[in-house]
Amino acid sequence: MPLTDSVRRIAAVLGRLAPPYGPLELPPPVSLDESFDDIAPGYAEFLRLADGATCGSRGDIRLWSAASVRQTPWMADDLPGGDARWCAVADVLQNPVLVERATGEVWWFSDLNIVWYTDAELVSFAKLADDVAGFIDYLILGPGYVQHLSSGRDDPWLQALSSSEVGQHG
Repeated sequence: MPLTDSVRRIAAVLGRLAPPYGPLELPPPVSLDESFDDIAPGYAEFLRLADGATCGSRGDIRLWSAASVRQTPWMADDLPGGDARWCAVADVLQNPVLVERATGEVWWFSDLNIVWYTDAELVSFAKLADDVAGFIDYLILGPGYVQHLSSGRDDPWLQALSSSEVGQHG
């Protein structure tokens, strides 16, 4: 699914979040005049559609704004290739999500029960998706949310996601 469709779906879910969690709106996109030479290309494309997003019932998944991405290159310091290879773009339960600059692949610390920076051997550092759209479609809008983050049928994000899907197909 193209990234534009994924971002539209996030906007729909945010708009359907029940109080006190929402409804919310996506931040406006970053200006076309702003250079993104320092941000992984796949994520730069997302920023041209929205300057970040807070997703999940309790803000468990945060897609970072351009300013936040630029403030966190240190998160890649202990990874092979460092900041030259990796661009931190989001977090899941405060564990970073990174894009490999050369491939566009999205990686994360998959064991959400440990604190990422204590995983010195990178045991839980794993590929999450082939690209940013795949990450969004799997972990924010798809089965990965249910598997890793949902608190059950009463989860407000899951309910908004379900009503958004019904609205799209109904």
